[in-house]
Amino acid sequence: MKLESTHAISVCVLAGGLSTRMGRDKARLRLGGRTLLAHVRATAHLLGLPVRVLRRDAVPRCGPLGGIYTALTTDDAEAVLFLACDMPFVSAAWLETLLAQFARHKQATFTLVARHAGFPLLVRHADLAAVEAQIARKEF
Repeated sequence: MKLESTHAISVCVLAGGLSTRMGRDKARLRLGGRTLLAHVRATAHLLGLPVRVLRRDAVPRCGPLGGIYTALTTDDAEAVLFLACDMPFVSAAWLETLLAQFARHKQATFTLVARHAGFPLLVRHADLAAVEAQIARKEF
């Protein structure tokens, strides 16, 4: 697989979901004059980091974990900031808070909602083995 970045941190927008509950591609839904994906990409670009959109997972059918695995195996950045394509209201300020937290602790950094990890999140390239183990255990 091709490595995509030479930066310490890159941004990956996950847009490869099946959208089964929605019934159509969430990334292409329009909000105002733009798609949900366009809103997320615009916010991500405000960070000044390399941004890419991932539409196909190397390991299908394991939810966002497949996208996380795919990005980590195709990017040589120290860490990847993951965004979901269906979060048009995520703010650059919140993303900067996560980046600052990562810079202080140099470990995977998650958004917590009711004690559950969610998006956005940062995962270190060094954590790839843990992601692979989670996929092997089918803990999606």
